[in-house]
Formats: sequence, C-alpha cells, structure tokens
Amino acid sequence: LGGGLYLGSILSADTKCGWSQPMVDDEITAQLDRAKDHLYRTFARYPRPGRLDISPLKDRQSIERVLSEKPLRQLQDGEIGPYSDSAMTTAGDPTDYCYFLPRILDLATDEYHAYLGLQPWLIANKLKHGHWETWAAAEQEAILHFFSTAFRASAIRGPNSESWLTGLAILEQDLQPCFAVWHSDSSAESLIQFADSVSTFTNYINELRSDDIACMLDEVSQPIQAIITNWLVHQNTLNLLKTALEVVHEYERWNIEEAIVKVKELGE
Repeated sequence: LGGGLYLGSILSADTKCGWSQPMVDDEITAQLDRAKDHLYRTFARYPRPGRLDISPLKDRQSIERVLSEKPLRQLQDGEIGPYSDSAMTTAGDPTDYCYFLPRILDLATDEYHAYLGLQPWLIANKLKHGHWETWAAAEQEAILHFFSTAFRASAIRGPNSESWLTGLAILEQDLQPCFAVWHSDSSAESLIQFADSVSTFTNYINELRSDDIACMLDEVSQPIQAIITNWLVHQNTLNLLKTALEVVHEYERWNIEEAIVKVKELGE
C-alpha cells in the first residue's frame, strides 16, 4: 500500500476501471441503475425485520411503523434516514441492516441528505462495524461494485465523489482505479469534480494533522491515508489541475486555482 503506487500504476488502473473513454450521462445512469438492481437482487434473501432492537431513548414504534408502511424501494430519505443514522449502534443488528442496505445505498447517490446514515463514508463505516468482510462473497462483491460505480458516476458528474472515495478507502480498497477515472475523462464537468475533491481531501489531510479536529479520514488506515496524500501532492495531480484551468469556464477558475494553492502548500 505504499504511496508510490500512484507513480507507475495510473495507466494500468485506467485500464482496470474500464472507463478509458469519456462517458455520456445516459451511460453513467445505466451503469448505476444496473449496480442498484444487482444490490437489490443480492440482498433480497433478507426478510423485512419484524421488530427492531432499538434504544429506549428512541421511538421504536414510530420508526418501525414508518419503515414498514412502504415497499423497500419506495422508502424516502426522510423515512429511512432516522434508522440509517443509528443502524447497528442503537437500532437493529447486521441482519436488519442487510435488508435496508440496498435502499440506503440507492438513496446515497442523491445529491444532498439531511441524514448522516445516508452518506457513503458513514455507510462504509457501518459496514466495518457490522463485519461485512464475513458476509457472503456475493454480498461483498455487490457492495464494492456499487461503491465503485457510484464513485465513477460522482467523479464525472457529481456530487459527493470525495465521500464515495473515502468509503472505498475505509473499506480498504485499491484507490488507483478511482484516481484513474479523472485522468481518463477530460470534460469540464469531470475536472470541476476533480478540483473539488482535491480541495476537500487537502483539507482532510490538514485536519488529520491537527489533534483536536475530527474528519472522515480518521476512519481510514494510515497506509491508505499516505496513498491519498501522495496522490494529492503528485505532479500528475498538479498537471491535471493546470489542464482544468484551460478547459473550465472563467467563473469556475477560482475553484481550480484554490485547489492548486492547497496542493502546493500540502507538498511543502
């Protein structure tokens, strides 16, 4: 897991990720829809929980009623969100979570959420809490395929690419194919997402260096933190940011310029 992996593997990772050509929006949507369907099929064997073991500080009857009123795919974020925030800590067990997981990940691809339990990085954290690595191989594969597909979609058209990438890091996956996505798509929209993610991750790395600030990367192993840091300060990243300056609209340049400054400061 050495940080130097980024230096020589970006081209091979580009091939691995299978997205060597820029993707149009309907292609992205189709791949994401197939990944969602695969999740629902894979976890369909889990029954709807009859009774959840919920902290007495919460309104168990209300939570159970809302979760049981609709088919799984029809639950909205305001209905499943309160459960997702507390899942496996103060509400239910891993088996319960497996029933709701496809819908939770499905909703996690939406733009904004009021519930932390629908954020990709926290979903990954909950998977670790639930010892997902002991689950059936098909379930692990479906989860990783979905995280990878959702990241690729968000990396190109947004939003939340940094959260999906952090989720994959928490699950201790190879990040090289993720980095390669941005190097294989030169569209203005993709480059804007790239700059946003670079800015966000430089902030995270700086927060890690502060003893009194918590951030998403706290849950990522130190070797993978090092890989992310080396990706940020690598010349390939700086070169791509400079390319972005030539592609994006004038009103977007400030964001790219800010990312360049942050990367240079991080590498000092």
